[in-house]
Amino acid sequence: MNEVILLSLIPAAVLATFSCKNQAGNNVDWFAVYKMPIVPGDASINGVQDGVGFYYLDAKSPGAFVPSTNMLNDTKQAIAYTLQQFYTKQNDSPVFHPYDGDSDTDDGGDASESTKYGHTKGVVFFYGTAVIWLVHSVPKFPPPEHYSYPESGMDYGQTMLCMTFKYAELSKIGTQLFYNRPNIYSSFLPTTMSVANPDLVNVDLYDSLVAPTLKTDLTVESWRRGGLISLQCSLTYHANDALSIHVGNTPEFSYTKDHSKMARSTDSSKPYVCIGDINRMTSQYVRGGGTLCTNSSSLWGAFSVIATQNSC
Repeated sequence: MNEVILLSLIPAAVLATFSCKNQAGNNVDWFAVYKMPIVPGDASINGVQDGVGFYYLDAKSPGAFVPSTNMLNDTKQAIAYTLQQFYTKQNDSPVFHPYDGDSDTDDGGDASESTKYGHTKGVVFFYGTAVIWLVHSVPKFPPPEHYSYPESGMDYGQTMLCMTFKYAELSKIGTQLFYNRPNIYSSFLPTTMSVANPDLVNVDLYDSLVAPTLKTDLTVESWRRGGLISLQCSLTYHANDALSIHVGNTPEFSYTKDHSKMARSTDSSKPYVCIGDINRMTSQYVRGGGTLCTNSSSLWGAFSVIATQNSC
């Protein structure tokens, strides 16, 4: 698989027309979300019984994830506020570039996955002097015309990372998407910015690219259903797999209830967190995909949510 990882420091504040928005609708450089799976009978956070409850963290409130009062199917929360900037200005010709490489039966196993496109999910949009990149693991999200949260994203855990970049960084993001080979399902992108898809090679993103690039072992939480990748213990830097997750006061849950694609360095002196869109399964070898890694002690600490894992 021919992939590129976009390594990024948490960006400094930028003055921009668009920006990631926090839970109050104010500008913020970045935010992270961990949506919980459906937990019947649990009341640890609002919406967890219906699959729309989530924990939140941003640049202005670093530390541990905090439970969100509003739910993902509400419009008064960070993700909705962020996307509403585009929906409000659709007639002013901002560039909106949502992509999703999942087939309709993605959660049913790897046999039905289409290899035509990369296993990618997210949205890039820009207007004026800033670019917003929302990387996530939610199938069929976001809708192109107005905000709503899909049923396809309710059953399992999901992760999201929104980052605000200066316009000058757009070419780097474009390069990442070029190699990811996304399925662009609703684009307001000028045709002059279209590119061809690259060839693929048979490698695992985390063992072959992320870990050696960051020079640290990783613990990876991803959707794993068949075609599991064995631990590559002979490598200088390799990936381990999460077995269970525990966020806040929500009961610990198995990786089989999590659709996230998240990696965390095991070396605290190299505090990287990566949020992406590809799984550690052999079926992914023939699909594009990538991850966005940030070097942030606060984000690294917040993502210390892996309760159990395998190891060499």
